[in-house]
Amino acid sequence: MQVVMAALSVAVGGVVALALWMKPKIVEREGAEAPVIPPPKPPAPPPDVTELLRRADEAVSQGDTDSASLLLAQAAALEPGRPGLFFVRSRLVYALGDQQEALRLLHAACQARPEVAAWHGVAGSILMEVGQFEKAAVAFEMVLKLEPENEHARGALKAAQAQLD
Repeated sequence: MQVVMAALSVAVGGVVALALWMKPKIVEREGAEAPVIPPPKPPAPPPDVTELLRRADEAVSQGDTDSASLLLAQAAALEPGRPGLFFVRSRLVYALGDQQEALRLLHAACQARPEVAAWHGVAGSILMEVGQFEKAAVAFEMVLKLEPENEHARGALKAAQAQLD
């Protein structure tokens, strides 16, 4: 019986200690009649998706695919359909060796933002690597439609067309 009473005493003491620990901090004001409880701190703002994508892209460039994956997961949780997310994901999966998935993601990015010439150019380059020269030529033609002075795309288009002949 004494053991049970001692255990109960310890348990009750622990609950009281926990309650005292969780008690809000009270700020005493000089001349105030009653204590004032400070307002709670506002929640931290959500991370900026653009910054998350920039950091993920940088991580891919540095070969840090684990960090890139984590940053992309955070960005996807905030804006899952963002076109830039598809592009940076395509860079990540390409770095991991999955050219077909990279092309699928690039296609989604280009569909969402067809005015971004660089994305078409990247798609064309990967299409050249996998031997899809006709599709690569179409991608480089799109780059030239958007940026008529792009000499790199002009040379890449000639290379793709040469493979078709």
